Amino acid sequence: MLLLVQFVCATALVAASSAIVLLWLVSLVLSYSGESGLLPWVAAGVILYGFAFVGFAALLGVPGILWARHLAGIASPKWRQVARAPGWIGTAILLCGSAAAVMVLVAEQFRPKDPNDGCVSWRDPAASAAIAAGAESGKDCPALK
Repeated sequence: MLLLVQFVCATALVAASSAIVLLWLVSLVLSYSGESGLLPWVAAGVILYGFAFVGFAALLGVPGILWARHLAGIASPKWRQVARAPGWIGTAILLCGSAAAVMVLVAEQFRPKDPNDGCVSWRDPAASAAIAAGAESGKDCPALK
């Protein structure tokens, strides 16, 4: 019975970390869609702090993954494959989240950011200040559509 409780606790750690990464990935997709309803600074935060989300998820997930692997090693052969599943799933999701965070940061470095083109976006602090002051918001951003 104690082994089952430990397995449930390890799986809960992995599930919590996987949920954090998956929620960040969904928020990331919404940040890049033009009509998602996310405020510009929220979208910017989701993109900018991707590594923070994945890092926090790793703080929960890595101990859970290691614990699940340990429990899989001491489980009976009949239950060994089931006991290894949380470790595999948690590892795959953390690696995908890390890869997505790296790709987003690299892609944002190469994305054009010209504050003089009149395009108002979350990447343009001067345009955001103009909007806050009540000035003309400029033309629509084709990159955000």
